[in-house]
Amino acid sequence: MLRPTCIYICFTGMWHCFWKIKTTTIAAFTAYLSVYEWANVKSKQEHDEAIVHGKSKLN
Repeated sequence: MLRPTCIYICFTGMWHCFWKIKTTTIAAFTAYLSVYEWANVKSKQEHDEAIVHGKSKLN
């Protein structure tokens, strides 16, 4: 009776741990992507503003 219970507890613990790692990984990856996107948009905006300012200075 002890062995199946031990296996069950061990399996449940492993599954819980795996689920935690998976959730954390997804959350970290999502955060990384959103920061990356934001940085891209920000640099593109600055680039566009620089072009606009450059053109207005030339004219």
